[in-house]
Amino acid sequence: MCDEINQILTPEEIREIESMGITLHGSLLDPKVDIVFKAMLTSRCPESEKALIHFLSSVLQRNITKVTVLNNELANTGILQKQSVFDIHAEFDEGDEADIEMQMKLKDNLTNRSEYNTAKLFSSQNAKGNTYADLKKVYTVIITNFTLFKERACFYDEYMYRNSEGRVLSGNTKIIYVELTKLGEVEKKPVSKMTGMEKWALFLKHVNQKRKQSLIHEIIKSEEGIRMGAEVLETISKDRKEFSRYFHYLKGEIDRESQLIYAHRKGKAEGKEEGKAEGKAEGMAEGMEQGMAKGKIEAAISMIKELQITVSKAMEIINLPEERRAVLIQELENQQIPFSKGT
Repeated sequence: MCDEINQILTPEEIREIESMGITLHGSLLDPKVDIVFKAMLTSRCPESEKALIHFLSSVLQRNITKVTVLNNELANTGILQKQSVFDIHAEFDEGDEADIEMQMKLKDNLTNRSEYNTAKLFSSQNAKGNTYADLKKVYTVIITNFTLFKERACFYDEYMYRNSEGRVLSGNTKIIYVELTKLGEVEKKPVSKMTGMEKWALFLKHVNQKRKQSLIHEIIKSEEGIRMGAEVLETISKDRKEFSRYFHYLKGEIDRESQLIYAHRKGKAEGKEEGKAEGKAEGMAEGMEQGMAKGKIEAAISMIKELQITVSKAMEIINLPEERRAVLIQELENQQIPFSKGT
């Protein structure tokens, strides 16, 4: 595995990825990477479904018996409305919904974005012909591999609409944050005293770390749902196509980050040279937009070339907007890379 990693990633890229808390040299793919997390909980097999049911039951602290994975992209209601794309969009029991996201690093004002996506998910319900009393509950679950709320020691935090005295308005929307960097006290507890959410958090953080295998094995034995997740994770880790996709995805993340840094510096320099605040802001915005677009196109080309997946599938994986399809296809043709457009 080490040789294959070194063929895909440079030493600098390896150091950058590991600085985000991602373990590259374990025997399993790291579920703290969003595409691995999604594959573990949404693969089309009974084990994955059981793992997702158990995960949702644990994090929402309610007994869930059935779950359906939905389209992870909410439809826009206007051409200027910002797109909402989730790692996992699930419906469960009597129609309640959850957006579940794994975040490797802090970006794009996470608290504002999670509040926006929760409101959009709640308002996407079809109220026509129903009363407002028929609206279902929606949850947003954000798992972070970084510390988001430095003032809080607890790894689990939830938010709902409340009045100044703490009374909950309706309880129909809830945002939950799980910070994997705050598990020090949890690790000191006996596994038999841990909650399901505590076990899942430790599993996600340490499953591919050799020094934590004794703890992980004990957790897996204690919960069937986590054991199902571990089996799916082991299966996809042995799949060479998934392995290659995983590391090319990480490489794409580093490339996009580099493009953003370059664009930020370029815009700042140009704005300073012009001596105008307007020039600086416009240069930064234009540079960042171009950098992000270029990084996604390059990542898609790499996936299509190495994994032989369709254009549509590559665009889905990296969340490339539909309006960039023509640019991607033109680049593939320019580089004479064989491809299938897909549906």
